[in-house]
Amino acid sequence: MIGRHRVVGFYLILLLSLWSLSALAQEGYVIQEETRMPPMFGEEGRTYIIKTWMTEDKLRRDEGERGQTTIIRSDLGKIWVIDHADTTYSELTQEMFQGLAVMGLMMFGVTLDSVTGKPIIPDPLFKKTGRRKSIGNWDCHEVVLSGGEAGLWNGLIDPVVMWVSGNTGLEKGLYGRLMRRMMGELGEEYDAFFKQLDTMEGYPVLLETRAMGIVVGQELKSVERLAVSSSVFNLPAGYRKVDPFTE
Repeated sequence: MIGRHRVVGFYLILLLSLWSLSALAQEGYVIQEETRMPPMFGEEGRTYIIKTWMTEDKLRRDEGERGQTTIIRSDLGKIWVIDHADTTYSELTQEMFQGLAVMGLMMFGVTLDSVTGKPIIPDPLFKKTGRRKSIGNWDCHEVVLSGGEAGLWNGLIDPVVMWVSGNTGLEKGLYGRLMRRMMGELGEEYDAFFKQLDTMEGYPVLLETRAMGIVVGQELKSVERLAVSSSVFNLPAGYRKVDPFTE
């Protein structure tokens, strides 16, 4: 079950989002990131690990202590949001998920034309500040967004600041592919957004924003490239399907 609070929390985490195919596994990545969420929406603040499994056409995100898993099956055109606490799952079509994803793009300064409804994508989308610092084992440079300086919802949430490194072992363009997958493979009118992410010189090691004046962050902790079993992207046995918008 998604619910309003889960939708907002999912996109705060989201903004902060291979090739040898066999019958049993695909080569892919396992990425672990530490998410720091402040107290909000009546929930306590917490720090937990998000583990992302990504192959050419599938993605899974396990959200640590939240007990929630999101599986994106581009090959099936479906997204499953799994609640392990009550052994249930919700199923969204790719079109439903895309509608929610557009909310997340507002954090990047993307807006919609009030007449045509088409996206207005800043160009350039982001710019370097010249600042550098070491985060974990990685040398990083700071990237800020060119649009959306006023933030969201009258300044309730500030634009994202990214610290990017080119030596994480993740290939150039992977972040753009990850974001495209996590936003439900949005249509070609959003290509200009993802193509700009593809040009980013590395992978974001740290993403930070402020929600209601409190820092929300996500920091890269580890990267592993390996063969990922196809079973990772299947629904767990015995879970009950529920309506995604009832709570």
